[in-house]
Amino acid sequence: MTASIVSKRRNPKRNDLQGIRGLAILSRILPLYFLFILCTLLALYTVFPDSAVYQNQFSAEKALLFVSNRPRTDDEDYFEKLSVAIDLFTHTWSLSVEIQFYSFVPLIFLIGQQFKESSRYGYYTVIATLSFIFHFFSSPTVSFNCVFARIWQFLIGMLTYFISNTQLVTSRFLIYCGDISYSLYLIHWPIYAYVKLTYPNNFWILTAALFVSIMTSIVVFETFEKWYLRQSNKVVAVIIMSLFISNILYIHKDEIQKRMTKQEEVQLTSGRKYPRLDGITLNMTTLDDAERMNAYWNKVDHRGPGMIEPNCVRRNSKHKWCDFKENGTEFKILLSGSSYVKNHHKVFIQECKHRATMISMDDVIGCEPLAYPRKPVENDGYTSWTKVCAGKLKEFVDFVKETQPDYLGLLNLYLSCRWFAVGEPYDTNENDLGNDTIYKEMKSQLKQFLPNIKKKLFILDSFPRDIVKELKAGKKTMEEINKSLYNPSSFENGRRRHSELIKKECGSKCELIDYVDAFWNKTMNAFQYFDSKGFSYFTTGHHLSAHGIEHVEIRRNVSTNREGIKKEIKGGEAEERCGEQMVKKPRKRECRKAA
Repeated sequence: MTASIVSKRRNPKRNDLQGIRGLAILSRILPLYFLFILCTLLALYTVFPDSAVYQNQFSAEKALLFVSNRPRTDDEDYFEKLSVAIDLFTHTWSLSVEIQFYSFVPLIFLIGQQFKESSRYGYYTVIATLSFIFHFFSSPTVSFNCVFARIWQFLIGMLTYFISNTQLVTSRFLIYCGDISYSLYLIHWPIYAYVKLTYPNNFWILTAALFVSIMTSIVVFETFEKWYLRQSNKVVAVIIMSLFISNILYIHKDEIQKRMTKQEEVQLTSGRKYPRLDGITLNMTTLDDAERMNAYWNKVDHRGPGMIEPNCVRRNSKHKWCDFKENGTEFKILLSGSSYVKNHHKVFIQECKHRATMISMDDVIGCEPLAYPRKPVENDGYTSWTKVCAGKLKEFVDFVKETQPDYLGLLNLYLSCRWFAVGEPYDTNENDLGNDTIYKEMKSQLKQFLPNIKKKLFILDSFPRDIVKELKAGKKTMEEINKSLYNPSSFENGRRRHSELIKKECGSKCELIDYVDAFWNKTMNAFQYFDSKGFSYFTTGHHLSAHGIEHVEIRRNVSTNREGIKKEIKGGEAEERCGEQMVKKPRKRECRKAA
């Protein structure tokens, strides 16, 4: 530890509590640490993409409170898995463990002081052994993150320090490396993250980033670190408190600005029960408004407060399966699939909860209920996260069996810009789906789903991108931008497989929710990814934005027919009535017109 190196240089060895130098270590660590968080937040808000902001605001708060070693949830990992963001504070987990250790190490040594010196080392050895046993028998997540599973490593270092009678570090060069190592530890990762997001897989730029990290660390040590290390305890305390408060305010700056700014009330139009999800008002008419709102949607994606319905009760800790208990009496609905479940769930709940007894939800990031990827997902080199999808197929089936829904919606994202399972290339060609590996797996999954669905299975396709900066720059027309965003390859493969699956394997019990009509602009003869004012229908996280959801405007209203659900897709002037025996066939290959 850097603090130990500094302590060795400046103070004789001491075994008592004062020798632990707890306050001295904190005064060594905290000023630069809090300054690092503040500077990283400044970079986050200015040079990093909008999609990186939301995740890193949470991560910054955890780093500020020294709890970065808490295991992250799938939702917290989402943007990183899409390679549109990297946690800029992920490396602070080790410092969090260290600070947590310092919080109770005085108790360990206070008890140790009660033993004779000959027995004291045995006492420390016993504690280290117990910690190692806990580390060895714990799960990988616990053993990696839990401070109690790390005590043995700290104690081994301390025992080595206490027992040693020789000066281990005498080289001035090595001592200087130790001096700058703390600033290098803090600084290197945000620089690497920016380069990785901006210039992926460029060896020379990554090498240059390492050099920049080292030089920046030297400058920081020679200026700020040396300066505050010479200050009195009172001055250091003021620095620490000032930086801590500044970080809290900067992390929550968006919320503070929102509360300080008078918000224009979004009026309910006739026929609406709920406010618009996108928050757009009649006064938002310029490209500046579009850029601001698009930046916000890209930042929060499907996790924004307006897109989340609270109070989903988890069934168990093993799965993300959860239920919304509703006041209706007629049917049960299950929404299952990828993160598009989270993207769409609120609008389904708003329109169905007055009739549904329960609405259940299960989402697995990047995984599809009908098939798993055979080919690496081209995700800027980050492919490992899709490997878990094969094991998730059974979980999708198990949840349907356990829930026994009246209606099942499979909500998945099939991108036109990278391969997912259903959109992978055919083994041979589109006319030989009977021998296609993906299609056969889709059939197998479907046969397990159908007996457990009482009324209807819906399957959703979609295909996103984002564009406003190009539009505002004026370098392309709307038609040119729309056409440049469309790549039919994997999108068409998925539509072809779904069409065949429903026609041959499912019949009237299955139905495609088709967004082609909603986003096809007949005038431009192209898919439309934004409206005439520049408000984007999609996010950089490849979901429908809140504005996209409003454009599609899925609304399920009370119906008098025997099945009970009427579903209108108003955005594309398409209407499908589920349960009225009016099963609309998937559109033919209209999307090829844009190719």
